[in-house]
Amino acid sequence: LNLEEAEALGANLFAERTQGVLARGTGRLSFAQAQSVTISPINYATSKGGIRFFPTEAQTIRMEEMLLNLASDGSYYFDVNLVAENPGDKYNIGPGELSSIANVESAVKITNLRRFRDGVDEETAEEFIDKARGELTERSLVTTRGISAQITKSFPEVRRLNVIGNNDPEMLRDPIAMSYPFSI
Repeated sequence: LNLEEAEALGANLFAERTQGVLARGTGRLSFAQAQSVTISPINYATSKGGIRFFPTEAQTIRMEEMLLNLASDGSYYFDVNLVAENPGDKYNIGPGELSSIANVESAVKITNLRRFRDGVDEETAEEFIDKARGELTERSLVTTRGISAQITKSFPEVRRLNVIGNNDPEMLRDPIAMSYPFSI
């Protein structure tokens, strides 16, 4: 099946295909001197791997504000919110992966102090059909199949799930209450 046919089939089951999610993060621009700077979509950042990130919106800092952003190395900085060019897991880059920013000649460097997150790949037709097949199960939270269907739909980042039920050896319930029995 192609994507359009898979989505039409899934619509009969009220299943929705994951369209992909853009990774987001913050890039830190460093400057030798405090100055007013405006960042817009023409100022895209590039990682060491060659993938691009764009500002989420036009962002501006005045010189007076940048004077308050003094880094430990003596440079001034401006933190810019960035979003990935396309959806996907490959845009979840680690700290220090940003390497350049376009059209900001006064910037000494750009980096990211924290990793970019939340990028999710678009579901293929095959993955979507497999997911829809799993969602056909009972949706109550009293069966293993129902729990699996509800959890994976609500939290797509869950890759493995192990349901522990009553009287299973792994079940540990209320360990504090068990260690301090009360009598009436």
